[in-house]
Amino acid sequence: MRIEKSYRISESVFTRIYRAHCHIKFHIRRSMVLSFCLLVFGLVMDIGFDKDYGWMNGIVAVLFVVSLLCNYVCEVQIPKTAYRSLYEDEQDQSMILLDEDGVSIGEGKNLVYRAWDQYHQCFETRDAFLLYQKDFLTMIWKEVCDDQVAEVRELLIDKVNHGKPLRMKK
Repeated sequence: MRIEKSYRISESVFTRIYRAHCHIKFHIRRSMVLSFCLLVFGLVMDIGFDKDYGWMNGIVAVLFVVSLLCNYVCEVQIPKTAYRSLYEDEQDQSMILLDEDGVSIGEGKNLVYRAWDQYHQCFETRDAFLLYQKDFLTMIWKEVCDDQVAEVRELLIDKVNHGKPLRMKK
């Protein structure tokens, strides 16, 4: 299989993909739900069972507010900033080449090649495949794959996830 195509990514699609990346990388919703559950537990124990959890409820309330702010930043601010940077660097449009050996993104002096064995994990979203190295993310837009999405998925399962199915992220 060999796919070679130019692409242009819109801000709305990039934002959806980048939000999924933030959820994978930072587990932000999990911390918000956990802090909310702890707050409810503390309030139930304080009010319903007449236990003195006032100090804990105060700390957990602060953690809940902080997690809400972190969710806002990761859902709204970071994707906008990342897309603005991508757009300013003129990387919102380029060439991508997928084959059995790896992926190449860009052209000329901006060409970046990564062999499949450099990646350790892969996720799938509605719009893209997200491939991870240690601190490096590669996005493969499904739009580029056209009618070969299933073949690309199988390639990524084989080469990146070593036979494990791709986890779908929303």
